[in-house]
Amino acid sequence: MPVRTAQGLRLKRGAVLNTDGLPEPVHAFGRILNPDLGRALELHEEEVPREGVRVTRHYQYARWFDGSIHLWIGRRKPTGAAQDRAAWV
Repeated sequence: MPVRTAQGLRLKRGAVLNTDGLPEPVHAFGRILNPDLGRALELHEEEVPREGVRVTRHYQYARWFDGSIHLWIGRRKPTGAAQDRAAWV
């Protein structure tokens, strides 16, 4: 949701009304701006294009030179034409 702050326009996580006419708010399903992580839930307006952004989470797996294994979850945000071709799930 767009919010005006002292620094300018920011996008904050919020709820919107259901499109089928029910007066129930629909909350975001994503974990990128998770309020449980204790950080500000704001984005600069120019970071999100009008058509939206798809951020995907993928497991990242690597082996260090000593043979130890490291596994973590990384995020990817395609840019340019790859963003346009991304399938929304």
